[in-house]
Amino acid sequence: MRIFLAVAALSVAVTLSSCGGGSSSSTPSTSNNQNPGTPTPPQPATAVTVASGQTTSGVDITVSAPAATPQENAQDLGVNDACRGGSAFNVGDVIHRGDSKQMLIFGPGLTSNVAASVLGPSDIQLTFVATVHANDADQTPGVCLDVVVSANAALGARTVMVQASNGDITTLTGGLEVLP
Repeated sequence: MRIFLAVAALSVAVTLSSCGGGSSSSTPSTSNNQNPGTPTPPQPATAVTVASGQTTSGVDITVSAPAATPQENAQDLGVNDACRGGSAFNVGDVIHRGDSKQMLIFGPGLTSNVAASVLGPSDIQLTFVATVHANDADQTPGVCLDVVVSANAALGARTVMVQASNGDITTLTGGLEVLP
Protein backbone atom coordinates (compact mmCIF):
# COMPACT_ATOMS: atom_id res chain seq x y z
CA MET A 1 0.00 0.00 0.00
CA ARG A 2 2.93 2.31 0.68
CA ILE A 3 4.19 1.74 -2.84
CA PHE A 4 0.73 2.50 -4.24
CA LEU A 5 0.56 5.82 -2.25
CA ALA A 6 4.09 6.77 -3.35
CA VAL A 7 3.26 6.09 -7.02
CA ALA A 8 -0.04 7.99 -6.69
CA ALA A 9 1.69 10.98 -5.08
CA LEU A 10 4.38 10.99 -7.75
CA SER A 11 1.74 10.77 -10.47
CA VAL A 12 -0.16 13.76 -9.01
CA ALA A 13 3.07 15.78 -8.74
CA VAL A 14 4.02 15.08 -12.37
CA THR A 15 0.49 15.97 -13.56
CA LEU A 16 0.47 19.29 -11.66
CA SER A 17 3.92 20.32 -12.88
CA SER A 18 2.97 19.69 -16.50
CA CYS A 19 -0.05 22.06 -16.30
CA GLY A 20 2.11 25.15 -16.29
CA GLY A 21 1.23 26.08 -12.76
CA GLY A 22 -0.19 29.59 -13.08
CA SER A 23 2.39 31.33 -15.27
CA SER A 24 1.03 33.06 -18.39
CA SER A 25 2.35 35.00 -21.33
CA SER A 26 1.08 38.44 -22.34
CA THR A 27 2.30 38.08 -25.93
CA PRO A 28 -0.68 37.66 -28.25
CA SER A 29 -0.55 34.92 -30.78
CA THR A 30 -1.47 35.50 -34.40
CA SER A 31 -2.81 33.08 -36.91
CA ASN A 32 -2.00 34.96 -40.11
CA ASN A 33 1.18 34.40 -42.08
CA GLN A 34 2.00 38.09 -42.76
CA ASN A 35 5.31 39.59 -41.81
CA PRO A 36 5.11 41.90 -38.79
CA GLY A 37 4.67 45.51 -39.92
CA THR A 38 3.23 44.56 -43.32
CA PRO A 39 -0.06 46.44 -43.81
CA THR A 40 -3.15 44.55 -44.78
CA PRO A 41 -3.97 45.28 -48.44
CA PRO A 42 -7.03 47.49 -48.94
CA GLN A 43 -10.32 46.02 -50.02
CA PRO A 44 -11.33 46.65 -53.64
CA ALA A 45 -13.25 49.88 -54.29
CA THR A 46 -17.01 49.62 -54.18
CA ALA A 47 -19.34 52.05 -55.94
CA VAL A 48 -21.58 53.91 -53.51
CA THR A 49 -24.61 55.78 -54.83
CA VAL A 50 -25.67 58.82 -52.86
CA ALA A 51 -28.18 61.57 -53.50
CA SER A 52 -28.48 65.08 -52.17
CA GLY A 53 -29.67 65.02 -48.57
CA GLN A 54 -29.33 61.24 -48.33
CA THR A 55 -27.51 59.58 -45.42
CA THR A 56 -25.06 56.80 -46.16
CA SER A 57 -23.64 54.58 -43.45
CA GLY A 58 -21.22 51.69 -43.30
CA VAL A 59 -18.76 53.16 -45.83
CA ASP A 60 -15.86 55.57 -45.73
CA ILE A 61 -16.02 58.19 -48.49
CA THR A 62 -12.83 60.11 -49.15
CA VAL A 63 -12.73 63.24 -51.28
CA SER A 64 -9.20 64.34 -51.96
CA ALA A 65 -8.18 67.97 -51.61
CA PRO A 66 -7.57 69.94 -54.79
CA ALA A 67 -3.98 69.81 -55.99
CA ALA A 68 -3.77 73.58 -56.63
CA THR A 69 -4.59 76.79 -54.84
CA PRO A 70 -6.68 78.50 -55.97
CA GLN A 71 -8.61 75.46 -57.11
CA GLU A 72 -9.50 75.47 -60.79
CA ASN A 73 -13.15 76.47 -61.14
CA ALA A 74 -14.70 77.16 -64.54
CA GLN A 75 -17.43 79.71 -63.82
CA ASP A 76 -18.23 81.56 -67.07
CA LEU A 77 -18.33 80.49 -70.71
CA GLY A 78 -18.94 82.46 -73.87
CA VAL A 79 -18.86 81.74 -77.61
CA ASN A 80 -17.60 84.65 -79.72
CA ASP A 81 -16.16 85.51 -83.13
CA ALA A 82 -12.91 86.39 -81.35
CA CYS A 83 -11.66 86.11 -77.77
CA ARG A 84 -10.62 89.76 -77.53
CA GLY A 85 -13.68 91.80 -76.66
CA GLY A 86 -15.82 88.68 -76.24
CA SER A 87 -18.25 87.95 -73.42
CA ALA A 88 -18.81 84.99 -71.13
CA PHE A 89 -21.80 84.05 -68.97
CA ASN A 90 -22.29 81.94 -65.86
CA VAL A 91 -25.12 80.07 -67.63
CA GLY A 92 -22.95 79.17 -70.63
CA ASP A 93 -23.64 79.94 -74.27
CA VAL A 94 -24.88 78.48 -77.56
CA ILE A 95 -23.14 77.46 -80.77
CA HIS A 96 -24.59 76.33 -84.10
CA ARG A 97 -23.89 73.29 -86.24
CA GLY A 98 -21.05 73.98 -88.68
CA ASP A 99 -19.71 76.97 -86.67
CA SER A 100 -16.04 77.78 -86.17
CA LYS A 101 -15.79 80.24 -83.28
CA GLN A 102 -13.73 81.02 -80.24
CA MET A 103 -14.80 80.17 -76.71
CA LEU A 104 -13.85 81.93 -73.50
CA ILE A 105 -13.84 80.11 -70.17
CA PHE A 106 -13.14 82.16 -67.03
CA GLY A 107 -12.59 81.12 -63.43
CA PRO A 108 -10.05 80.98 -60.61
CA GLY A 109 -6.99 78.83 -61.26
CA LEU A 110 -7.43 78.56 -65.05
CA THR A 111 -4.09 78.79 -66.83
CA SER A 112 -2.40 77.57 -69.99
CA ASN A 113 -1.84 74.23 -68.21
CA VAL A 114 -5.40 73.04 -68.86
CA ALA A 115 -7.01 70.83 -71.45
CA ALA A 116 -10.66 71.30 -72.34
CA SER A 117 -13.12 68.92 -73.92
CA VAL A 118 -16.83 68.71 -74.63
CA LEU A 119 -18.48 65.58 -73.28
CA GLY A 120 -20.75 63.55 -75.53
CA PRO A 121 -20.30 62.65 -79.19
CA SER A 122 -16.95 63.64 -80.70
CA ASP A 123 -18.52 66.20 -83.04
CA ILE A 124 -17.04 69.32 -81.38
CA GLN A 125 -13.29 69.95 -81.47
CA LEU A 126 -11.49 72.33 -79.09
CA THR A 127 -7.97 73.70 -79.54
CA PHE A 128 -6.15 75.83 -76.96
CA VAL A 129 -5.37 79.35 -78.18
CA ALA A 130 -4.27 81.52 -75.26
CA THR A 131 -4.47 82.41 -71.59
CA VAL A 132 -6.65 85.50 -71.04
CA HIS A 133 -7.94 87.66 -68.19
CA ALA A 134 -11.42 89.12 -67.77
CA ASN A 135 -11.95 92.87 -67.60
CA ASP A 136 -13.49 92.60 -64.12
CA ALA A 137 -12.01 94.08 -60.93
CA ASP A 138 -10.31 90.76 -60.07
CA GLN A 139 -8.84 90.21 -63.55
CA THR A 140 -10.27 86.67 -63.38
CA PRO A 141 -8.02 84.28 -65.33
CA GLY A 142 -9.33 82.25 -68.23
CA VAL A 143 -8.56 80.47 -71.45
CA CYS A 144 -9.46 81.07 -75.08
CA LEU A 145 -10.17 78.06 -77.28
CA ASP A 146 -10.93 77.55 -80.96
CA VAL A 147 -14.22 75.63 -81.34
CA VAL A 148 -15.19 73.72 -84.49
CA VAL A 149 -18.63 72.10 -84.59
CA SER A 150 -19.42 69.50 -87.27
CA ALA A 151 -22.33 70.19 -89.61
CA ASN A 152 -24.24 67.20 -88.26
CA ALA A 153 -23.39 67.64 -84.57
CA ALA A 154 -25.88 66.26 -82.07
CA LEU A 155 -28.22 68.97 -80.81
CA GLY A 156 -28.59 69.88 -77.16
CA ALA A 157 -26.69 70.96 -74.08
CA ARG A 158 -23.17 69.63 -73.50
CA THR A 159 -20.90 69.62 -70.49
CA VAL A 160 -17.55 71.35 -70.95
CA MET A 161 -14.78 69.74 -68.89
CA VAL A 162 -11.53 71.50 -68.05
CA GLN A 163 -8.69 69.41 -66.62
CA ALA A 164 -5.48 70.90 -65.23
CA SER A 165 -2.13 69.17 -65.66
CA ASN A 166 -2.20 68.32 -61.93
CA GLY A 167 -5.35 66.20 -62.40
CA ASP A 168 -7.92 68.66 -60.99
CA ILE A 169 -11.15 68.77 -63.03
CA THR A 170 -13.84 71.41 -63.25
CA THR A 171 -16.95 71.30 -65.42
CA LEU A 172 -19.62 73.60 -66.77
CA THR A 173 -22.56 71.20 -66.84
CA GLY A 174 -24.71 72.00 -69.86
CA GLY A 175 -22.46 75.02 -70.47
CA LEU A 176 -22.45 74.73 -74.25
CA GLU A 177 -25.66 74.18 -76.22
CA VAL A 178 -25.58 73.06 -79.86
CA LEU A 179 -28.39 74.53 -81.99
CA PRO A 180 -29.29 73.85 -85.67
